[in-house]
Amino acid sequence: MDFNKRSLSPLEADIILGMVEKDLATIDNPTARRWIGRGGKTVSRLLNSLQDKGWLERLGRGTFALIPPERGPEALGDGNPLALAWASVSPAYIGWWNAAAFHHFTTQHPVQITVATTRAHRRRIISGEEVRYVALPSQKYFGFSDEVLYGRPLQVSDREKTIIDCIDRPSLCGGYTELSRILWRGAQELDWD
Repeated sequence: MDFNKRSLSPLEADIILGMVEKDLATIDNPTARRWIGRGGKTVSRLLNSLQDKGWLERLGRGTFALIPPERGPEALGDGNPLALAWASVSPAYIGWWNAAAFHHFTTQHPVQITVATTRAHRRRIISGEEVRYVALPSQKYFGFSDEVLYGRPLQVSDREKTIIDCIDRPSLCGGYTELSRILWRGAQELDWD
């Protein structure tokens, strides 16, 4: 049986082992440059090589997520696009329809991942899912909590903020019909005090 083994050069090993040792889920170019003491082009080539070999998954320009060694020689992907989308920009939280699904306010699978952030970003495809970034003014950027989904950390709008966000932007939660379902299910679980 022929396996596609994930190999590492010494510099690549420094990056991967450093991420594992520091329990980092993501890495960017400046961090990798500090660790290995090399220039930007060398680090970019190394990170791209690690992506090609199945050790990293690209989240955005110069930012990558670790595909842990315990995933084996076949380099099975993450399978957690919400956490990867959240990790692709900072600050950020998962909101609207995705947060409603996370809190079990809807049974529908959102057609895209919607991430709230404080500045504009272009749409991306991460783990085969379309990710839309919605820039919020500072007065609307609140009401989220730290969660863990399939072993990866992320921030998701809390139950109350999810409802507020969906009312504020129904187009981001599946439209008015889906909003009414989210409100009906959410009303039974919200803290009204």
